[in-house]
Amino acid sequence: MARPPISDAVVDTVKEIWANDPRQNATQVHTVVKRRLGPGAVSLRKVQQVVAELKKRGPADSSYLSGGHGKTLTQHRKTQTTSFGYKE
Repeated sequence: MARPPISDAVVDTVKEIWANDPRQNATQVHTVVKRRLGPGAVSLRKVQQVVAELKKRGPADSSYLSGGHGKTLTQHRKTQTTSFGYKE
């Protein structure tokens, strides 16, 4: 049985933390996420996947990071779930 996708709130938290300093690696982002949401909120691997996608799109893609026009991470997850490993 496949694991359920991470919640939009967790994805938004990861996105917000990474957007504050795009030079952070996923381990650093995960540490901050654990402090904010608790130790079992999300695995390091899921944070790595989200950060990798953010880095691929780049910090200059403000529509992606701010939720403006264009695809947000949530919309992207719904259309390309395999990039995050939800439907394997």
